[in-house]
Amino acid sequence: MLLRNRHVLIRVLSSLVLIGGVFTALAVTAGPASAVVDIPGPEPAATIDSYDHRYVFWKGTNKGLWEGYYNGTRWFGPINVDPGANMGSEPTVAVSASQHTGGSNPSAYQFVFWKGAGSAHNLIEEYFDGSWHGPFDIGMGNVGGYILNQYAPSASWYDSTGIIVAWTGATDTNIWYTFTKSPTNTGSWSSPQKSSHGNVAVGSEPSVFGPLDSVFWADSGFQDLWWGALQGSSSHNYHDGPLGGPPTSTAVPNTECVCDDYYAFWQGATGGLWYMTWSAVNLRGPSEVCACQLGSDPSIALDAFTPGPSSISQAEVYWRCPNDQNLCQRDMTGRVTDLDFGPIPSEG
Repeated sequence: MLLRNRHVLIRVLSSLVLIGGVFTALAVTAGPASAVVDIPGPEPAATIDSYDHRYVFWKGTNKGLWEGYYNGTRWFGPINVDPGANMGSEPTVAVSASQHTGGSNPSAYQFVFWKGAGSAHNLIEEYFDGSWHGPFDIGMGNVGGYILNQYAPSASWYDSTGIIVAWTGATDTNIWYTFTKSPTNTGSWSSPQKSSHGNVAVGSEPSVFGPLDSVFWADSGFQDLWWGALQGSSSHNYHDGPLGGPPTSTAVPNTECVCDDYYAFWQGATGGLWYMTWSAVNLRGPSEVCACQLGSDPSIALDAFTPGPSSISQAEVYWRCPNDQNLCQRDMTGRVTDLDFGPIPSEG
């Protein structure tokens, strides 16, 4: 993916104003010098639910849907969820904020989406509510983006039961989205909605975070990272200078500061995993998390359900290991592990 499950950079903040829960008036200088890079491996899609369970999905060599799952005690996988999925892109995943399975160790409902491999390139949904259902073609027209084989959709939760999915337009440079508060009812999705950010050339797939109605993208050439309210008209530039590879961004509510902390992870131009975070009152980074090499763009899984001040210790990052094509993880303690799930195929 280009702007995979999320992205961002910044270096020096000139002014920052928080208005109605959104950032405006940002002026920044360049971050670490970097070349324009799209890491060739397809990234996995990762998330954490309110039970501290981890879910990581990827497109297998058979174009089927695969999963690695952590139940709070140990990892399970690789699991061949749907060998006949015939995925046309990498997956994106969102978990429900309130719906969950029963039993002594419940899990949140999981909703996985990808671009269909058929000629229509419609949006495809498969979900887990104790058992897997789908895949379902939920339409929306071509969600493949205007560079057909490089873009994938992005999904997020919002409200207690809602899911929102965004994608780059196939015939324009706008960001489109659909939403529902009943995602297990595959006929309940809204018609495709067009965002109001067409004045900024979209050079990547979007990265959406539903609770804050936020969407991130890189412009053409990966020169700048942009943010805007998904249903608003304003766009804000976060970083001047080459990104060096698409960013991955998400946000976590900070209940103690009455503000929102944003996180971004990316691979630096000369390697290494980098991140930065910013809020209405603070800016940290860019900083190198580790000198590890990535075989794909990174995917962030951030604990957005635990109240209290946020920190990088709440974030986990996943990528395709560059040597053996397995799934690599940087956990919340900073340890990097080859989880031995794979192979995750090369892009294409």
